[in-house]
Amino acid sequence: TALAAAQVAAVLILRETPGEADWRGALLVCGPQWPWIILPGIATLVALLSRRVGAVMVSLIALYIALFPIADLQIPGPSPDVAPERVVRILTWNLHVYPVRLDETRALIKAWDPDIVCLQEVRAGAFGKLLPGYYHRRGGDLRMFSRWPILKHRHVVLEPYPPKVALACEIETDAGPLTVMAVHFPRAIKEGGLPRDLSAVAEYVRGGMAARETKFAGLLEWLPDDRPLVVAGDMNTPPSSKYYGMMAERMTDAFAARGSGFGYSYVYRDRWPLLRIDYVWCGGGVTPVACEVGEPGPSDHRSVIADVALPPFSTARHACDATLRFASARSRRLSSSLRELPAATAPFPVPQSPPPGT
Repeated sequence: TALAAAQVAAVLILRETPGEADWRGALLVCGPQWPWIILPGIATLVALLSRRVGAVMVSLIALYIALFPIADLQIPGPSPDVAPERVVRILTWNLHVYPVRLDETRALIKAWDPDIVCLQEVRAGAFGKLLPGYYHRRGGDLRMFSRWPILKHRHVVLEPYPPKVALACEIETDAGPLTVMAVHFPRAIKEGGLPRDLSAVAEYVRGGMAARETKFAGLLEWLPDDRPLVVAGDMNTPPSSKYYGMMAERMTDAFAARGSGFGYSYVYRDRWPLLRIDYVWCGGGVTPVACEVGEPGPSDHRSVIADVALPPFSTARHACDATLRFASARSRRLSSSLRELPAATAPFPVPQSPPPGT
């Protein structure tokens, strides 16, 4: 019991001080959190069998801390009372470039009957035919599909990796105008794999954290506050991260608000759910109604599906019209740096896909 209490206290302290300011704290924050449940769980069982009231109380407190503040277990509250016609279903999924299993992917997506689909790591051209009848746009390794017309779109460059763009689309839904931004951030630990040489690990982790901090800062600078907005995608950032906290100050995490369980969306070796790093964020009056994590499929990620309620159309119609103008102003501020990029890394136009049935 004492060991379990000491463990959860140490984890909480090290996640805050030094936290992600130190590479060892960053590894602790960005690694799987469920192992910290094991020792308090065993201690609780032993205390219950021994019938020691004091030990039971201490171990139960340690288990509670391990389950909720540390491992981020969610228990959903009551769903808001919203009109069904205001609800839009969003699905986000990192497919990890699996065009060879296109039929399976299509079936898993259609089983959820989503209105808007945000996909990451889909560079192959075959994905353009993934959802016939949907309007779609592409930006970098991102694709967005919509049941409704996509009126405008923009590729938003988030430093420091110019080829990694975010895809912002203005969609005229049946519930009113909505801006959806699809994102894919670099790994919490910089791409390329963890070095085998321990002396290189510290610099490796610091580089990844610095890249992530810059990307989140760029995203938060772009985000408008006065119009219906959804940000969806693979952020490679667990809820224990300070960068998650930065997003949570501006938007609502649909799973944290309406999900149930741990919501692990990253699956190691197709069998071990480890981390919750894929999100649907709601802002500008958009309210989460329900959120689930999909079944395993042809990827090392699971999909995240959220039902969100748009604000009444009368309060949203004019605000959403300004979203892409806001993005245009942001892009103009970046224009000088974009001129210095190779042509392949600058935002590029994507032709409008034909409406369904044409």
